[in-house]
Amino acid sequence: MIRRGAVARVGGVVAGALLVVAGCTPDVVLVPTKAPVADNDPILQVTPPAYQFGERASAEVVSQVFEVTNIGASTLDVDEVLLAGDASFTLQLLDTPPFGLVGSDVARVQVTFQPQATGLLDAALVVISDNADAREVRIPLQGIGARPELVVTPDPLDLGTRPIDCPTIGVVTVRNDGGEPLDVRAVTVVDGGDEITQPVPIAPFTLTRSQTRSVSVVLEALTLGSHTASLVVDSNDPGGVVTVPITGEVVPGAQATDRFEVPEERGVDILFAVDRSGSMSDQLQTLADEFGRFADLLAAANTDWRVGVYGGEDPICLQGGIIEPGQADWAARFTAAALAPLSSFALTASGNAALTEAHLEGVARFGQADLSGQCGTVFRRDLVPLHVVMISDERDQSTGFLSGRTDYWQDWVSPIETYAGDPALLTIHAIVDLQSQCGEAPLGPAGYVEAAQATGGRELDVCGTFADGLEDIANDVLAGLMVFELSHTDLDPSSITVTVDGVPTPSGWSYNADHNLVVFDEAVPAGGVVEVTYTFFHDCPA
Repeated sequence: MIRRGAVARVGGVVAGALLVVAGCTPDVVLVPTKAPVADNDPILQVTPPAYQFGERASAEVVSQVFEVTNIGASTLDVDEVLLAGDASFTLQLLDTPPFGLVGSDVARVQVTFQPQATGLLDAALVVISDNADAREVRIPLQGIGARPELVVTPDPLDLGTRPIDCPTIGVVTVRNDGGEPLDVRAVTVVDGGDEITQPVPIAPFTLTRSQTRSVSVVLEALTLGSHTASLVVDSNDPGGVVTVPITGEVVPGAQATDRFEVPEERGVDILFAVDRSGSMSDQLQTLADEFGRFADLLAAANTDWRVGVYGGEDPICLQGGIIEPGQADWAARFTAAALAPLSSFALTASGNAALTEAHLEGVARFGQADLSGQCGTVFRRDLVPLHVVMISDERDQSTGFLSGRTDYWQDWVSPIETYAGDPALLTIHAIVDLQSQCGEAPLGPAGYVEAAQATGGRELDVCGTFADGLEDIANDVLAGLMVFELSHTDLDPSSITVTVDGVPTPSGWSYNADHNLVVFDEAVPAGGVVEVTYTFFHDCPA
């Protein structure tokens, strides 16, 4: 039975005052009554009294059931239940009005939320009863329509300071912080010219919630100064296009300072011990051909050096005598000495092999005045480094190599150190058959490599092209005298500045670009400190 004069209660609150539901807009309220509520009046209660559906994607559908009850003493007649507000909310009547509620009667209605728009969405469930004093009760409803939200970090993008011709890559992260898929239509660099570019074009892509994508930007400027551009990201974010400023600065180059301490000793002696047996003809020809590069470095140094070629002949002496700077034909003399045919085999003390195939013993004997007829004594000078370059396609066959002792070579390195005057002055380099593949029996580098390792020398493969290694030996030979090898290549020669013991030295030296050397015209005082500062390009910072 329909009764009139009903009042309303929402969640147990009599609708006699303005009620604003937290988190909702102020216009979603209960209609106030005009008169006090009597004890026997019907009272409408709707549970829950308000509802927040949360943030939902457009494809999500969520529902909530509301219970309509009468907690008053007389029958409540409900005439209509409807929705007012955004179309994202829809109503399903599980109990269709009009109906009367009395005692424990419960009527149910269901509200469904599926966002049709983005952002904050409001509506109200409206219950109309027959009571003239509180005819409408409005239940606040709220939901949020999820949206794609484009976030680009970092913003702005600083590519930093880089030397000229040193590309640097910056990375930005594109992220979707929204609940709807983010459709990225384009990512482009604009106004960057040829200096700031994208290494790879970016095709359209889609990001779901919290998903990310990295985008690279390259600063590859060939002109000095500051460079700017913008990274433009176009998407379906309602906020529109995101533009990220990009900056970067190109400087003349990275700066390096190389510091050299000039040793007390002066000059250098270089002894080549060459295997002149028949199997070495090709390798010796290579040595002779490539010695020109070695000779160029020595000539560029213009320092106090001497070279000798020892080939294992008896009497034990140098082939072609001592070679020194100032001799017009010294390069040709080296070639002739290295390629000279072997006239006789001088045997070791035990008769195991010719000295030309036993360089450790041969050089040790060369350094002993009573065995070399003073030849070694004449060649060697006091207090200058001694570099011995041993070249052979067979393992060392000095006395003791058949003894089974793997350390027999020490028996011969020790007297060579004595010949040098101090172990610190001796460096043995080995150009040998490192892989045991191109020589004759007995194959391998044994004896020689151990001696090189013990004295800090280089190990080169006689079976390959050892020209670059020979140049490295030359740099080792000349290091710290009047020639100083710089640590970075591709440098700007005009940027080089030199100090000696802290004093600027604008002249008296030159730069050898072929070998990346600073070469002094005259010897730097022993114990002095040389510092070379310069700008370089291609050795780019990480």
